[in-house]
Amino acid sequence: MYEFKQQDAFEFARRRNIEAKPKNGELTFRTCPYCNSQKDRDTFSINLSTGQFKCLRASCGAHGNMITLSKDFDFSLGTEVDEYYRPKKRYRSLKTKTPTPKPAAVQYMESRGIPQEITERYHLTIRDDQPDVLVFPFYDERGSLQFIKYRKMHFDKEKDKSKEWCESGCKPILFGMRQCNNKFDRLVITEGQCFNGDAEIMTPNGWVRLEDYSGQDVLQVNDDMSGEFVAPTAFISKRHIGKMVDVEIGGNYF
Repeated sequence: MYEFKQQDAFEFARRRNIEAKPKNGELTFRTCPYCNSQKDRDTFSINLSTGQFKCLRASCGAHGNMITLSKDFDFSLGTEVDEYYRPKKRYRSLKTKTPTPKPAAVQYMESRGIPQEITERYHLTIRDDQPDVLVFPFYDERGSLQFIKYRKMHFDKEKDKSKEWCESGCKPILFGMRQCNNKFDRLVITEGQCFNGDAEIMTPNGWVRLEDYSGQDVLQVNDDMSGEFVAPTAFISKRHIGKMVDVEIGGNYF
């Protein structure tokens, strides 16, 4: 979404009214905008190639990039970038107490081929008032709870209204952000239940490639292994460039 531009670093210095000069590929600030030390000068700089910044004062140590400065100092990087990284919408504040996975959650996940260690790492559990409902807590990179998703473990379409739902008014974030830290040098983002355009689905008119799908009914297999043609709740088509990894466990895709 955002691509660093040198003029953003110079504009930030101007907006903060801090004297700054380029030196050895860095824009060095007379004072740090975070600690504002008048004793130690020229300790804060922004790299003019990457946009990364750091304050060298041990008692400060502020670091990050232009997105960080945009958030911390309400500095605009353009309307689209601001709306993406600093949305005006207010989201609910959730209690951040980390739940302990309950045995029922562990047992259900193991039945889906997911080991206990993963259930515990991502703090999956069940609701106290609805022991048949699995809870997925979404924590951000700071460990703050931002979003909660629920899944009916034994869904019955004749009795239950929904198989999955979420808390309203929460901030939508990627699941697993809490595990993203500087211990790893690679981040892999996956999207579940995806198929490429070559995959085929059964329609009343026979098999149809997904890339040729045009909204017709598709075959649904029920729990009792009976089949019926139904209208999909949604069809999402996204362009993808790069490799796709297929993971199959007992006919289920994760």
